Amino acid sequence: MGPKAPSDASDIRTPIRGHDLDASTHRGSRDVGGALVSVDDDQSGGRRKTDEAYESAARKLLDEMNAAIGKKDGETARRLLRRIERRYAKSKIAPQAVYNFAMWVERNDKKAALTIYLGLMKRYASSSYANSATYRVRSITGEYLYMYSSKTYQPGETIRVSVSSRALPKLEMQLWSVDLFDYIQQGHDPHYPYLAKMRRRKMVKRWFETPKNARWYSYSNIEVPVKKPGTYLLFVNGKYTSAGVLLLVSDWGMVVKRSPGKILAFLTHRSK
Repeated sequence: MGPKAPSDASDIRTPIRGHDLDASTHRGSRDVGGALVSVDDDQSGGRRKTDEAYESAARKLLDEMNAAIGKKDGETARRLLRRIERRYAKSKIAPQAVYNFAMWVERNDKKAALTIYLGLMKRYASSSYANSATYRVRSITGEYLYMYSSKTYQPGETIRVSVSSRALPKLEMQLWSVDLFDYIQQGHDPHYPYLAKMRRRKMVKRWFETPKNARWYSYSNIEVPVKKPGTYLLFVNGKYTSAGVLLLVSDWGMVVKRSPGKILAFLTHRSK
């Protein structure tokens, strides 16, 4: 017999508010162990100690929540999670706590767990746990999305990308224009859809594609309507999941050779 889920199911299905903090918390003070501690940006050493205390207090509550889950005490686990989200929403612990709780809820109530995962992906988009939540959503819903492009394209060349999907009757395609230098400088990775909002700059086109076999796996080569030089991000969105790929359209080509400790790059104009 599986663990007992918290009795207040409606409470679980309501996404837990991740930024329900007191106004004073947003103005440079934090609640550490129940007491507000002032943070001075000019005193990095003091702030570092405060941050450590902040994370430590959040970790203590996480340990208590995990212990409650181990005892199948859903009410206590949920109460501790809410305390973490109210007091320590900015901590690294908060998304981990939500993910752990959702994993436990999923054992008995996949629908409730789905709501929690989706809330995590929205509230803690930059956390690695948002990416983990994406995989759990795919597992629960049966959705699958993957997109691939293997080359740099010349201006005017027909661009096609490979898209694999499952359990999706319709795919939303979004093409965005981005600044390549800014994109690389910020260290973005197009394969992590939870970074989508950070990557978007200017939408070039939005359209829809219909997979050949919506119930099972479908494989398509989709033509992308872009001919001009530039850097583009192409996203494909399902109901709950997304995938993305970076597209480069340029007259320049580059060959890279790697050896231990060295990288040799050859750059040339395609027309020469």
